Amino acid sequence: MFVPEVIDNVKVGALIRALLKERNMTQEALANQLDISKSAVSQNLAGKSSFDLQNLIKIAELFNLSLEELLSQKTNQDRDVISEYERLTRKGLEALDKATPANLRIDEPDLYGKVLIEYVIDYQKTDMFKYLFDAGVSLYRSDHHHTRTVLLKIITFMLEKNLDGVEKTIFDYTKEQGAFDIEDGTQKERVFRLLNKEKHAGTVMRLMRETVMKETMVWSVFKQRVPLKVLTTEAWLEVIARYHLERVLAGFLEVHSDAIYHVRLIDIFRKHSFLKGLYQYIDTIEPFQKGDDRLKLLKAQERLKAIVPLNDAALFEKYLRKGYVEDYNDLLVFLIEGAYDMMIPIAFKQGIGHINYRKVLRVAVEYNRLDLLQQHAKPCRPAELNYLLAHAAADAYELMIFLIHQGAVFDFRNHNVETYRKVNSLMKHLLDKEGVSNL
Repeated sequence: MFVPEVIDNVKVGALIRALLKERNMTQEALANQLDISKSAVSQNLAGKSSFDLQNLIKIAELFNLSLEELLSQKTNQDRDVISEYERLTRKGLEALDKATPANLRIDEPDLYGKVLIEYVIDYQKTDMFKYLFDAGVSLYRSDHHHTRTVLLKIITFMLEKNLDGVEKTIFDYTKEQGAFDIEDGTQKERVFRLLNKEKHAGTVMRLMRETVMKETMVWSVFKQRVPLKVLTTEAWLEVIARYHLERVLAGFLEVHSDAIYHVRLIDIFRKHSFLKGLYQYIDTIEPFQKGDDRLKLLKAQERLKAIVPLNDAALFEKYLRKGYVEDYNDLLVFLIEGAYDMMIPIAFKQGIGHINYRKVLRVAVEYNRLDLLQQHAKPCRPAELNYLLAHAAADAYELMIFLIHQGAVFDFRNHNVETYRKVNSLMKHLLDKEGVSNL
């Protein structure tokens, strides 16, 4: 990559201003392309500061220049030979007025390997683009080595300009590539962030719903039509989560409302820290009833536990309120063992009527969680209190005293070898503290 030792900010800024003027592009539009403020663009164009290298690369690509041409102030106009396509583009739409669209032959690459529509996009000639696109003229050849590049340029331009019909080009890309898979990460993010705009909500839903047919040859003899989706369900979830696309997610949940499409959703959203998406999902779906078959399909218990380490109590409570749980006892054991103290009271509250206190509080006893016994032992019957006392550690003195105050006794139905040691240990503790009266 060519980068001069010293960049003349004033000259580079002047060149970029000239290119903007030539293509009827505003400084604000450039700022949006670079995702920086308009004031930063203004400062850089005035030569008072410099664009960083990544933005210089983006600017060069935007104006169809190499980085070397941009930094050395050499534009396409400095070339010895200017393509006829470029001459035509500079003249504008009026240059096409006399031509019948059906007679236009503009899909053959020029000496620079580009087709007319690329120059139209480079020069931001929206009126020319609409004329050619709406006329159904062949804009590129499918057998050309950079067809994918041309298609992506068309898709990006149409999304940026909010032009109708972009899904047709996305379907063409899908047939060309087998899926709407964009290898370049920067370009991929740019396209899907554009699709996330409210204007394109309908387009996104059509892309999710529709299937395109691709013709392939079998043994070079038979033609076969193969159905293709723009993206698989999981691939949609991946891009939604990676770029935090809330509007695209809204479309996904409307198109794919059946739980079978949501099996991997929580895992993928967690992987990409898409917390808003986890809220949006649970707020959108219908509540689950106890025993709902969808819970098993979704492996709801496993995925609910996966949400817990996010330490978002409000999110956790939303999932419980929607019935996104299979077994409160298993959940509470998991929370106690993991010391997820923010979530424990929520689970106890939401699980009323579904909790086996003997099972859950035994784990609390094993972890010496006196606080949980104090809060939740009230529903326990005497036999259950005796059972809990039998499982207390020999040195869990405060916990044993609490249970005894609640009416627990060392019931020999729960007798084991440890019982004598436990009683002796507790008595010694009380005597050492002169605390016999505590009983």
